[in-house]
Amino acid sequence: MAIQDSQSFSPRTLRCYVGALLLVIFFSAAVPISFIHFSTIPRFVLQLYNRTIPSEKPMGENISSSNSTFDTAAATSDTQLLVHYFKLYRTQSPTRDDDLSYLDCLSLRSVLKNLKPDQVMIHTNVIDYWPLDSCSELVTNWTGIHLKYFPRRFVMQGRRIRWLHHEADMAKLSVLRQYGGLTLDFDVYIINGTEVRRLLNTAPCIICAESPYDKEGYKVNAGFFGCLHKEKAQYPALVRKLSFDVDYRPDRWVYNIGIKAMEILKGNPQTATLVDNVCNNPPWANISSFMLGRTTGGWSYRPAFHTYFHDRKFNKANLMNMNSSAGDLFRWIVKDEKNETL
Repeated sequence: MAIQDSQSFSPRTLRCYVGALLLVIFFSAAVPISFIHFSTIPRFVLQLYNRTIPSEKPMGENISSSNSTFDTAAATSDTQLLVHYFKLYRTQSPTRDDDLSYLDCLSLRSVLKNLKPDQVMIHTNVIDYWPLDSCSELVTNWTGIHLKYFPRRFVMQGRRIRWLHHEADMAKLSVLRQYGGLTLDFDVYIINGTEVRRLLNTAPCIICAESPYDKEGYKVNAGFFGCLHKEKAQYPALVRKLSFDVDYRPDRWVYNIGIKAMEILKGNPQTATLVDNVCNNPPWANISSFMLGRTTGGWSYRPAFHTYFHDRKFNKANLMNMNSSAGDLFRWIVKDEKNETL
């Protein structure tokens, strides 16, 4: 029997090699290899051991799903940036009227163009329906965009969940703890991707500050909410534990994810950083000044912008005719029709 190598061995040498190999295999099975002092093992034995025993590679956490197109390998790397959207339906039979709107697609385009994440995951309770055909004008490369199954809860603390919005809020908390990354509402537009990445890399988590001037009081806004590393996502865990799990208010729109979440952040300031000029300037109550007119300072200095603007009938013709800061921003996002790639 010959060993395939550039060296040749005499029968006696071969018997020595085989004997030494058996000893190494025996001890490696009986004693953890980290406890063996390699300096005491002859070099030729180590060389032979390395030829015959393949090196072990660390295995990442398996977070794939049988009904998911998610690329597990990308999510298990600390250097990956994942962006998460949420598209939940009231029924299991959505129609084309439930597809993403032009403005929703514009948000997705801003992410692909300006942030260039490794993957975009759209979490949905209907995994076999593709709601993005409406985006074909704004998105031409679907590589790296995936649907991920996320079931609805319906009940929290024994109380019926009133709004899909609340289910999406709870989904954000779970997703950041499971995958890490950046969660976005579809009315948030990425402007400076480099600054967004810097913010994610310099804090355990980031979340929007919202205006203190409305009737609900000072609060955070989860429309722009991220924790790059799931291992550091302590803030989402605290919001789930200290807000939704013990004090869920189904009749209050932003109590749990906004007001209560701000109280939790004040008590645990090391867990997240508030980001200005995304959700609070101008405040949502005065957003018309941005949507219909031109605001001082414009939009180019912002890392992202939350418009609070929803109109399913809005189309490209409306965009081209907007004489406002929002119109300038939207046209800048649409500009440059090169294919985005992930």
